[in-house]
Amino acid sequence: MPADDPALEVLNVDFNLAEEMIEYDHLKKWLDQLSHTSRLAFVLHTLEGYNHREVSEKLQISEGSSRWHVSTAKKELMKKIKAFTQNLKTIVL
Repeated sequence: MPADDPALEVLNVDFNLAEEMIEYDHLKKWLDQLSHTSRLAFVLHTLEGYNHREVSEKLQISEGSSRWHVSTAKKELMKKIKAFTQNLKTIVL
């Protein structure tokens, strides 16, 4: 997956070591591990560009809940990406 992919840019993670190693399959697996609502809120807001009001209407949750789900999803994905890059560093070293 290219480093300029918006799905990766939105997480604000440094991919110096892993930019060519993280593939779509990794991101799909990590997204699938999120709760249903967090995954939907993240995809709608972060990847598809809906604002929190629109997400809240689509998912029938409050705007605050939309913000919480998106934030939680980003934190969880960042943990998984950091763990992945740490594993790469261990393998490379």
